Amino acid sequence: MTGRWLDLLVPDALRTRQDGQILPIVPDAFVGRTVGGDDLADILVLPGYTAQAAVDSGRSSGEAMARGEQQLQRLARTIVSDTGRAADLAAMAGDRRIRGYVRVVELPACARCIILAGRFYSSFTEPFLRHPQCDCVMQPVYVGQDRIEPPDPYAIFNSLSRADQDRLFGTHGAQTVRDGGDIYRVVNARRGMGSSPARRRTGERRTRRRGPTRPSVETLRRIARDDEHLANLLAVYGYIPLGAQRVPDELRNGGGS
Repeated sequence: MTGRWLDLLVPDALRTRQDGQILPIVPDAFVGRTVGGDDLADILVLPGYTAQAAVDSGRSSGEAMARGEQQLQRLARTIVSDTGRAADLAAMAGDRRIRGYVRVVELPACARCIILAGRFYSSFTEPFLRHPQCDCVMQPVYVGQDRIEPPDPYAIFNSLSRADQDRLFGTHGAQTVRDGGDIYRVVNARRGMGSSPARRRTGERRTRRRGPTRPSVETLRRIARDDEHLANLLAVYGYIPLGAQRVPDELRNGGGS
């Protein structure tokens, strides 16, 4: 079921073929655990504990349930987005037709993400800064393809209403940008951002891991010496099929760089 679902989601251009099969990634490698390696079943019971703790502290059942629901929503959005990005990264890193990717910001977005809009990542080992519930996505750039030019931070800022500009960048910061100031000086992109899952900010905490676990895609990204090494590690640890991380020679020579 998971494999068929991912086959529908992964564009043809991201897929490699081996023995007549479409093999962008190994879907089961991304199932059942968070990108941090924790058992998903252990994580998804945390909102129940949060609700029970609220009741124990004297909160009404309605307020307790609301707290648990809010935590569950944060966890679900963060885990789904992080897992999707990990799968995207594995698929792209294993395909030599792809020479990098561009960060695409999905609105509504926070100021920290907006100022990273349009950034080109020339290596799959570069950290992709994000925050809990971040919706930013990766758009692949192929060998021989001109760099994609999605809306840049200024274009996104100018597309916002004045009220949204003030809300996202602060009244003073937004006015500074409107007056021609440097948007990158107004916002600290790294504040509250990271390349690893943030348990503290989603309400997730360290859980007991059941049995041996494979290194996460994020761990492999950090330890990889270069893109070639990363692709090999992803294959060795079962995120992309062994042998499928190298597309046929005739597909590698797209020209350009």
